[in-house]
Amino acid sequence: MNVETARWLTSDEASETLGLAAAEPDPSSLAAAERMRELTSPERAAAALSQAGLRARAVAKFGEAAAEMFFTRDGLEQATRPAVSRRRAQRFRILGADSVLDIGCGIGADSLAFRDAGLAVSAVEIDPVTAVFAGANTGSEVVVGDAEALFDWTNERAVFCDPARRTARGRTWRVSDFSPSWGFVTRLLDASRVACVKLGPGLPTSLIPGGVEAEWVSDTGQLVECALWAAPDGLVPGRRRAVVDGHEMSHDGVSKAPEVGDLEA
Repeated sequence: MNVETARWLTSDEASETLGLAAAEPDPSSLAAAERMRELTSPERAAAALSQAGLRARAVAKFGEAAAEMFFTRDGLEQATRPAVSRRRAQRFRILGADSVLDIGCGIGADSLAFRDAGLAVSAVEIDPVTAVFAGANTGSEVVVGDAEALFDWTNERAVFCDPARRTARGRTWRVSDFSPSWGFVTRLLDASRVACVKLGPGLPTSLIPGGVEAEWVSDTGQLVECALWAAPDGLVPGRRRAVVDGHEMSHDGVSKAPEVGDLEA
């Protein structure tokens, strides 16, 4: 999909076409494509049908709100679940943030939670089509560009970064494939600002930078992410935290674990 088609898809002009695509029993079928092509151009028909299919899949993550949102396939897969993004937004508030720069905002799921928590949000997205959809989902401007080139290190406002973890070959777990780069991501965590980096739950502990809090988050029985946190104040460097459906358990990363042995009679 090109940017022009994405802009049309998010405009009022596309509303009727999207409604007809959503009414198709199987938006991926050849019959659906043929019917839609009788109403609009092949490019627009394909975009509307693709969106209908993605919205149907997105209901599991976003509920009824999915029907009014815009998605890319990768954007939906990497988007944060609402309960997790809401908790993250509240943690930014607790750590004293009043504004957040969302780097690699994807389709805007976390930006929405930041906005709803009363935080001022700026967002950057490198993919132009995804940026159009994020702007439509959040109702705010999204800057299209390379965050590494645009980032102002002198500005100490809070930062959230969700680096892309996919290549042309599919999902990747190698930090050398991340975008923005791993070096940029770890520099964000230097404790000069409130910062959170969202990563996959399978992140090797050997890659966790020193001086950060790491929390593994589970939602409705599924381990969904590892979030790395840094801030000038309010955190315990080295702490490891588990968040299971909103309930927290933590270890300071320093204390010895209790010894294990036989119970005395």
